[in-house]
Amino acid sequence: MKREFLLCFFLLLTKAVQCQVEFLPSQIFDNTYFNCDTLWVTDTVHVHEGAELHISGQTKVLFSGAFPIWINGRFTVTGDSADPVIFAPADTTGWHEIFSDSGGWPGIRLSGNNAGKKADISHARFLFAKNIGLNNGYGGAFFARNTSEINFSHVTFSHCMAMRGGAVYMRKVPIAVVTNSAFYYNNLTNSISTAGSAVHLADSVNSYWYKNHFEYNGREMVYIYDSTSGMWIGYATGSVFRSTAESGLPPSTHTSSHKIESNTFVNNYASASVINIFSRFIYIYNNLIVSNEGSGIDGGIYARGIIANNLLANHTGPPIYSNNEHLKYYGNIFWNNYGNNSSFADYQNAQYNISQFALPGIGNISEIPDFENPVWAYGIDPMANEADWRLKENSPGIDAGPNDTSGLYLPEWDAWNNPRISGNRVDIGPFELPQPWKIDASILYPSVSVFPNPCRDILTLGFPISNESFSVRVFSASGATISLPFNNNQVDVSPLAPGNYTGLILKHNRPEAIFTFSVIR
Repeated sequence: MKREFLLCFFLLLTKAVQCQVEFLPSQIFDNTYFNCDTLWVTDTVHVHEGAELHISGQTKVLFSGAFPIWINGRFTVTGDSADPVIFAPADTTGWHEIFSDSGGWPGIRLSGNNAGKKADISHARFLFAKNIGLNNGYGGAFFARNTSEINFSHVTFSHCMAMRGGAVYMRKVPIAVVTNSAFYYNNLTNSISTAGSAVHLADSVNSYWYKNHFEYNGREMVYIYDSTSGMWIGYATGSVFRSTAESGLPPSTHTSSHKIESNTFVNNYASASVINIFSRFIYIYNNLIVSNEGSGIDGGIYARGIIANNLLANHTGPPIYSNNEHLKYYGNIFWNNYGNNSSFADYQNAQYNISQFALPGIGNISEIPDFENPVWAYGIDPMANEADWRLKENSPGIDAGPNDTSGLYLPEWDAWNNPRISGNRVDIGPFELPQPWKIDASILYPSVSVFPNPCRDILTLGFPISNESFSVRVFSASGATISLPFNNNQVDVSPLAPGNYTGLILKHNRPEAIFTFSVIR
């Protein structure tokens, strides 16, 4: 009886629509669920306070004109991992015209003073969004202000544009998490502003960016800004907007924190810098920032934080453009950039880096990094995305990072899910050379019993199996990495050459246990 009552109660609160073709109503007052083939938007849509709009499956949301979806409640998208939910205009004719709203749609817009506004979006694609005048022209595909939480996972933003935040604009968002997402060919409608062709974060946004890819976007892909007294006030110097705090006025009253970890920025058009920072607290780790027009990172003078273990290469400007004495640079690689590093405020803030131009700070070196398969060309180069930027075993960057990482807040993993410190010291750059045979299993991971050992073909592991996703990765004594299928506590090691191996059991790509074994023939 209780179960039937709960089911009836849920159905009363939720309008579920399963269809082939449906039209999105202009007013949504109740929780409404769509799982359709095609969902048409033919008018401006308002999702009212307390209501949730949930779109799932393989739904294609098509806009017959420049109609926004205003969210004053909650917005949820759970697409199919192989065939995600798509948001796109039905007709893209005129999309390229930056003074007209034709050919696009003006985005999902969470705006107002309702702190309960929230968006959870996974496995979706936002295509050809264009905002000309809504919210001052900010945010092409997605605009959020005064919301409680924003989550993006496995989301693609492509060919979106606005005056600021070509794809995404967020302001006063306490929690914003963006993971495993991609930004392609996004741009700005304003030819003067450089405020984030892909992403613009303003005023008290606390964000985490992990495993995202940025390619072929326009000016300043990521623009991070805290304004003075809660207002956007700035002045233009060349093509870069500076906050009033940098022109001698009081620093921002807003406090933001941003962590940008293990992302890829390649082949973007930055008239100034790929990442512009005019915010308070910033942590940039393990990122691959290569072959972009302009410089790599621009740090405003009121920013605080750490920039560590990144690769900045092949830029048409310097890797770092900052006179900020409060930003610290550790374990980065600055190589083949058309410009030197003279813009560092204090070379003591730059330690244990590899730099083409000699840095006098502690532990800095200027030897060739010796990558596996690099591409050397200034600016845009399609081959740069196919290059292998890992360090070779004999590279001067191996075990050459800080010998004391306390206070650096380094992530536990590198950009490819290897332990961030696998040797005697952290490696320089975003990738750690895997050396698991040096791991002390008794300290890091529980050991696993294996039999028979030595083994010829099927190795059985004494490890409890559950419904969670497990995999096995093994390493030879020379460092070669091999992934093997793991089924019913057994691993087929017949593809391996005779020798000694170290194995890791991973759960969702995170080490759970360690074992050693031998292969004989």
